[in-house]
Amino acid sequence: METGVVGERSLSLGEGDAMTFISRDGGASWEVAFEFPVYAAFLDFGNIIVAIPEPSSPKGSSLKKFFYSLDQGNNWREYHLDEPTHAFDIVLDGWGINAVIGFGKEKDKQTTEYTFYTIDFSEVFGGSTCTDRDWEPWYLSDGKCFNGVKYSLTEGKRMLNV
Repeated sequence: METGVVGERSLSLGEGDAMTFISRDGGASWEVAFEFPVYAAFLDFGNIIVAIPEPSSPKGSSLKKFFYSLDQGNNWREYHLDEPTHAFDIVLDGWGINAVIGFGKEKDKQTTEYTFYTIDFSEVFGGSTCTDRDWEPWYLSDGKCFNGVKYSLTEGKRMLNV
């Protein structure tokens, strides 16, 4: 995922015009994930993505929800917070199954209270973990040689059953 602007006059566009894009093929193609900048964390080898609006984005100035995807960013779900707050960080646990989002409440432009949400995704796919059958080869340059070498990586299959 990456933040940027698109258009013939993209250099003259401001930060408020930035959108968040996602690529599932190493950057060969991109699509809009959000029409505003987000902080994103990838869990379960990219099958799960958690995204929170950046504080600088107009929609992130007072955060009322965050987003998550269980299918590599193809579809997004919303989680609504009990009360509006300001997000300041998103981190992953050591196993890559939980996301911890830190929120701060501001008073007079200073953070006065912190709240941390731990989002547990360990049971989202029936509690199962990836096996060798869940992976497939992915080739840089569509499998063609690049500088005399054919590069391949292993990635999770694109559409896991959710």
